[in-house]
Amino acid sequence: MKLFLLSIILVLVSCVFATFECDLCEFLIDELDERFVPDMTLDEFMQDFYSLCDEIPTFFAIACKAEADQYGPTIYQFFKDETDPDIICAQLDLCPASVALPSNDDMGCEICEYIVDMIDERFLPGWTEDQFLDELFEICDLLPSIIKTTCNAIVKEDGPQLYEWFQQEEDPDTLCSQLDLCFAMPTIVRAQPSPVNGNYPMCGPCEVFAQWIEDELHPNMTYEEFNELIESFCGIVPSFLTFMCNELDRYYSEDLYNFLHSGGDPQEMCAFVGICPKPTL
Repeated sequence: MKLFLLSIILVLVSCVFATFECDLCEFLIDELDERFVPDMTLDEFMQDFYSLCDEIPTFFAIACKAEADQYGPTIYQFFKDETDPDIICAQLDLCPASVALPSNDDMGCEICEYIVDMIDERFLPGWTEDQFLDELFEICDLLPSIIKTTCNAIVKEDGPQLYEWFQQEEDPDTLCSQLDLCFAMPTIVRAQPSPVNGNYPMCGPCEVFAQWIEDELHPNMTYEEFNELIESFCGIVPSFLTFMCNELDRYYSEDLYNFLHSGGDPQEMCAFVGICPKPTL
């Protein structure tokens, strides 16, 4: 149940990040542009970047530092090359390119797809509409309150139509699009960020993983089970962490497992294997 709820919370975070990533990036670029001076070194730039993250509320600071870890050196190079700040976030694939996109309620889309997937597993052909709607509301009740309100609104508005489509055996994968809650995103070719070296780029995802895994560990866990946990975690994190999470799995999973298997504290593992800086005494 804990993993289930964490997954739903991260679905919310992911759908919010569809616009939040872009908004945060644009805010950071504006602020960094004001602070940047031509003779600034990369280390000085990164110190300014992290200082900026420390000036904003904690929730945003976490995302800010993750963007700094992953994109900081690339952003620095953009500034050195005098790239137009207005296009940097699109170059980093954090904002859409200059293409008109249809309006879309990302949270409504994610929640719709979630409840359709859940009801598809439970649906019985003999159900009445009332039974169908009751099941949908029960699914909504499983969600955190911040998401449940939107879920209930979707059920009230579109539940009867969903029932009719299920009775007609329509493809569940198309239903949310038919309700205009989701749309097919156009393919946009964007520049990819350069690989990030140094500055502890894996630290943010590793620390998030350490918090998540602490209650999932057991003394007899095998390396294969541990690796599956990392893969599960990487499958549910917001998109802006996916690349870093996969790199964490690829390069550090064995060291992390050995540290934990020998009795190490999960909260210390990232620093121990060198992914994060060691705490100063």
